[in-house]
Amino acid sequence: MKIRGKLILSFTALVAFLAITLGIVSSITASDVLETQAELNLSYKAIEGAKLIESEMETQRLALKVLAEMDQMKSMGLAEMFTLINRQIVKMEFDDISVIMPNGTLNYKDKKVIQLEKEDPALKVFEGEPVSYFGMSPATGEPVLIYAVPIYQNTRIVGGLLGRYQGVSLSDLSDAITYGKDGYAYIVNAEGIIIAHKDRDKVRSQFNPIKEAEKDPSLEPTKVLFEKILKNK
Repeated sequence: MKIRGKLILSFTALVAFLAITLGIVSSITASDVLETQAELNLSYKAIEGAKLIESEMETQRLALKVLAEMDQMKSMGLAEMFTLINRQIVKMEFDDISVIMPNGTLNYKDKKVIQLEKEDPALKVFEGEPVSYFGMSPATGEPVLIYAVPIYQNTRIVGGLLGRYQGVSLSDLSDAITYGKDGYAYIVNAEGIIIAHKDRDKVRSQFNPIKEAEKDPSLEPTKVLFEKILKNK
């Protein structure tokens, strides 16, 4: 083969090698860029979703607070209080509104009375704190979303109002947050318990993959993911 032919073949091979190498590098770079962009989009979606849910929850807290500031509530006469509650509850969309008395009892409109445990978060209203939390209803044993606000007579806290939603109501809010074709949002609390999910059974059973992974090794990847989420919250 002539020298010129050898040079042409060598040059062609070099160009092909460079083209393949550049193609691989470009593909990797583009993949990294797309992955980074996807992560940023997901982070933005999560932040915006959290703001939306917090806004909805703040609206519900405010509605209960306004009710607690009415004169009929400040009297702490249960008959008068429930007359007003019965008029307002439909507009407020709570499943139930009950009264917290200074002795720590929870009083329902059907005259049912439950003594709250000392560590019940609802009792923080006597420290002047409005509270909201996801837990189990002492009345129904079902998961519920709870809001509680203090009732004041001037500057003295004389009781509180507790509003209850079904536990799956939080899932109704998270259902509105989607990503792409199959992406969906779910919410976990500080312990890793799922409190909102498109699979409502996970909410009702208070599914916690961090604890369940101790019995089911197949949940280990999910456990690691949840621990990472809670660490970076």
